[in-house]
Amino acid sequence: MNQHLHIDPPNPRILIAEDSPTQAAQIVHFLSRRGYAVNAARNGEEAYELAVATQPDILISDIVMPGMDGYELCRRLKATPGLEDTPVILVTSLSQPQDVLAGLEAGADNFIIKPYDEEVLSSRITYLLKNRNLRRAERSGDQLEVDFGGERHHITARKQQILDLLISTYAQAVHLFSALDQGRQELSQSYEVLHALYDMTDGLNRCRTPADVAMTTVSRSIGMPGVRDAWIYLRDDDGLRLTAERHTGRNAQPDPFPPSSADTEVVDDTLGDVPQTRRVETGGGAARHHASMRLRVGTRTFGFLNLVGSEPAVSGEVALRTLAAIASQVSIALERAILHTDLENEVRKRTQRLVEEVEERRQATETITAIFNASPVALISLDAQLSLTTWNRTATEIFRADSALVSGNPWFTLFAAAPTRLHDVMGTLQSGGEISSLEVDATLHDAAPRSLHIAGEPLIDTGGVFRGAVLAIDDITAIKQVKEQLHQAQKMEAVGNLTGGIAHDFNNLLTTIIGNLDLALIKSTEACVQQRPYLDTAMRASLRGSELAKKLLAFARKQPLEPQALEPSAIMDELRLLLDGRLGPHIGMMLTVAPEVPMVYADPVQLESALMNLAINARDAMPAGGELTIEAGFVPAPPCGRRAAVEFTVRDTGIGIPPEQLDRIFEPFFTTKEMGKGTGLGLAMVYGFASQSGGYLTVESEVGIGTTFRLGLPALLEQVAPDARPDEDRRPAAHEPRSVLLVEPNPEVRLTVESALIDVGHEVRAVGSATEALRVLNEEGRVDVLLTDLNLAGMDGLALARAALEAGACDQVLLMCAAAPETMASGETPERYGILNKPFRVEELRDAIAALF
Repeated sequence: MNQHLHIDPPNPRILIAEDSPTQAAQIVHFLSRRGYAVNAARNGEEAYELAVATQPDILISDIVMPGMDGYELCRRLKATPGLEDTPVILVTSLSQPQDVLAGLEAGADNFIIKPYDEEVLSSRITYLLKNRNLRRAERSGDQLEVDFGGERHHITARKQQILDLLISTYAQAVHLFSALDQGRQELSQSYEVLHALYDMTDGLNRCRTPADVAMTTVSRSIGMPGVRDAWIYLRDDDGLRLTAERHTGRNAQPDPFPPSSADTEVVDDTLGDVPQTRRVETGGGAARHHASMRLRVGTRTFGFLNLVGSEPAVSGEVALRTLAAIASQVSIALERAILHTDLENEVRKRTQRLVEEVEERRQATETITAIFNASPVALISLDAQLSLTTWNRTATEIFRADSALVSGNPWFTLFAAAPTRLHDVMGTLQSGGEISSLEVDATLHDAAPRSLHIAGEPLIDTGGVFRGAVLAIDDITAIKQVKEQLHQAQKMEAVGNLTGGIAHDFNNLLTTIIGNLDLALIKSTEACVQQRPYLDTAMRASLRGSELAKKLLAFARKQPLEPQALEPSAIMDELRLLLDGRLGPHIGMMLTVAPEVPMVYADPVQLESALMNLAINARDAMPAGGELTIEAGFVPAPPCGRRAAVEFTVRDTGIGIPPEQLDRIFEPFFTTKEMGKGTGLGLAMVYGFASQSGGYLTVESEVGIGTTFRLGLPALLEQVAPDARPDEDRRPAAHEPRSVLLVEPNPEVRLTVESALIDVGHEVRAVGSATEALRVLNEEGRVDVLLTDLNLAGMDGLALARAALEAGACDQVLLMCAAAPETMASGETPERYGILNKPFRVEELRDAIAALF
């Protein structure tokens, strides 16, 4: 038995005899992938020679070949020593029983039918290789004669060989039957598909809109064999949109294959209209196939149809042709539906346009009426005779008359007395001309003088005949008043700037005069006693000039202020003491403070001076006696404009101020008093103080009735403690010699101040600019006091002071100013600096330096 033992090689050798190169290459490729060592021959003779040379484990031979056919090759192989046990598989069509008998006569071991079923061929090879030893062990059988179809066949094959061949023949017969049965099933399925296609075509022919096409397509697609899910995307202005979907399933899942699992990204544009498929997994792990089809006619793409179902339904060759036909039908139906929809839409649009035109005209009429009535300008229409026909609400408000009452009346009945200029231009309007811009002052029926801006346009018909006009009348009375107020404010600003400049230069002159007078008085001896009265007289005049300069600076809003939180009641109490005995016996006085008035933020000295000025002016306006009332109250902030204020009202019952003088009473040097009884600076000073403090001053007056001044200053709405008054009785500091750097651009002032300081022992270095001062500090070192004027060319005094302190070049800073800059004028001077206002006395200068230490 051992001599028959055969061990299979790791890679069995297979010899192929096939005259068709294509089929030979196909089977060689298949078997090589399965791990077999494969050789191929093109005919029987070549196959036999290769078999003798290579000793194959199996021979697979086509029967029909040129020269030696498959039967002859099998007989010669079985008759060759060493090759008699080599299994032979014949490739045949099995078209008749004689093929089986011929195979048995030739000694074939197995049959396989063309075209090959690769799995069947692989199983046959495996079977023959496993049972090869069994066939070798079997003895050759006796010769068997078979009479079939009138022919006698001599069969000498072994029993196992015969059994294998018959089994394979039966298997092939079964396979053929199965293929035939499958063909019948496919035919039946094709019938169902054709029926479904007919049903879809019938449904698509009834559709009128793309939405109908989409719903019909997915509904009828579900009726196709094997299709379980269908959805369709259609293109609109926003891109692709899911338009319709239908799903089936055992568990009635709403969407087992959602569109997101097979969206339009599956479609490859390079493949045109060819349906594209892919394999997808369901929730239960079962495999389905998804097909996506482009819906288009020509170059116009309408959308995509997606179907999911079994492989034969959506993935086979026949299925792909069917799907392509469906896509074509759906595309044509979509094109037809879109055309039908577009036509209906066009008809609908035309109808809608007609309706809209009617509505637009109605709305236009309503809009014009609304604009007519809502116009802030009076709009009045006239007929051909220039009689009033219609007007809007603004005209009613301006002329205080309803259109129904004046309709049909001549245009001039709108006025108590129509201006002559208006009569002239109305004639121009009736002649076809226009009124482009006309300003007139007129009196209306309410007796109020008005300033009116009038424009007019004639209405000319197509024949060139005048048929009426439209007037636009704007009441600009308030605008003209505002313009006049603005002009007045600008005038006051200009006068203030001029006044401030004059006061600045005047203060520098007075500083030189007062300083030198002081030095002369200090150095005067008994021998000069006769000259002293002259010096005293000059000093008194200079000091009056200093007070005049202060008033000018107050009007120009350039006086240094020290605002504080003040209690209005305390201000009124002190004012009562100041006025007591100064009003005279014939004038009554009443001072009141309204409840819950907040504190006011102002300079206490300047506030008292302002109220005293107003009170004295009120006294002078009542030569025959009267009543003076001073009230303090709170004025909340308006919605826009100035801030909340504490308002001091000074009211008299005097002679009043004529209207022509009201616009000028705040100008410096303007006075209504007799010559020699006033400087004309009192009200100017109060006006400047109010503006500089962020407040206001207004006046109301009526001749013979009296005058009311309202002084408003910023209110402090948050609760704060009132500032304490400075201790005016504080002793002056001791005068000790100090090193002083004097910076003064005016040579006369610089010489005067330098002399005054040297006389009391100070060491003084005097320069005229900030640049020189910085050079001195760098070269000669630090000083005790930097005494500098605020108004320097280039770097000003404040900047110089900051630079010197930051560099540690001085211990203290004293600032001199003839007119305060913006920061000091509003009370924002740094507390670290001392302030000395020009003009000043020599003793004030010396005390100011001593007070720094």
